[in-house]
Amino acid sequence: MKTVSLNGNWKYRVGYGDFSDICVPFSRLPVGRSECVKTFDLPELSENVFLKFEGITYYAKVELNGVDLGEMLPYSEYEFDVTGIVRQKGNTLTVVLEDINRAFGPSDGWANFGGIIRDVYLEMRGEHYIENVFFKTSLCEDYTGADICVDISARCPSDANFLIELVRDETPVLSYT
Repeated sequence: MKTVSLNGNWKYRVGYGDFSDICVPFSRLPVGRSECVKTFDLPELSENVFLKFEGITYYAKVELNGVDLGEMLPYSEYEFDVTGIVRQKGNTLTVVLEDINRAFGPSDGWANFGGIIRDVYLEMRGEHYIENVFFKTSLCEDYTGADICVDISARCPSDANFLIELVRDETPVLSYT
């Protein structure tokens, strides 16, 4: 898997004013509505491309190349499948941000901030990849052992095998295929 950072120089405007430059990630005092625009090219395309935001505040609508990708709420990671939307050349990513307002949160005595507050990047994945791994453990009453359940979500052939290893001090202590 390869990643392409979209951090750095973006165009930014408050309301419907003039654009200026801003460096993403950023955080600013509340301005109401603001808009961030990034134009970019890719060195290559991949079979599966995902746009990832590690965090914004407070609310955002996201659009890539004129296609509405969805909405985001604060402080959470978001992933959008942009396969078939992203191009190798001439991409435009638009993020319209809305600050928190009196109806939804604290006001006097509380400093609210808005912006694209964490990294933004593209993940380029091949045909087969692991989407998520979830570990669920149940400790024995005396804490000398545990049951471990591993749930793997992946885009791969149905007969694919996964090797799960539990490692202690760089030595595998448990292995399961």
